[in-house]
Amino acid sequence: MNPINSCVLFFLFLVLQLGDNQLVGNIPTQMGSLKQLSTLALQYNKLTGQIPLSLGTLEKLRRLNLSFNNFNGTVPATLAHIEHLEVLDVQNNSLSGIVPSGMSLYTPFLVAKLNYLAFLFVSFSVL
Repeated sequence: MNPINSCVLFFLFLVLQLGDNQLVGNIPTQMGSLKQLSTLALQYNKLTGQIPLSLGTLEKLRRLNLSFNNFNGTVPATLAHIEHLEVLDVQNNSLSGIVPSGMSLYTPFLVAKLNYLAFLFVSFSVL
């Protein structure tokens, strides 16, 4: 069983730090079931695929670090719904497209929705 899939069985996680563990594969959509999660750190792994839309349902998430993996596609617009998100780090992936309007540090939507976002890291992406 994929280590990430195993973690989804525990619904009361507050912090899930699995950075630098050589994890491979996709983030399961069931990760959106971890409703109490405040920190999700999966940096420096070998994760691939798209960032699941279900992560946007993690309303208590404060820090999301998916940097230094091989994610592709776009940054899901659903992440802009995480009102108290403070740090979003998706640098050094194969992401493309535009940063969702709710996440840009220069859009009025951010002021209305993501009042707590202090850091948005997207370097070395095609965003």
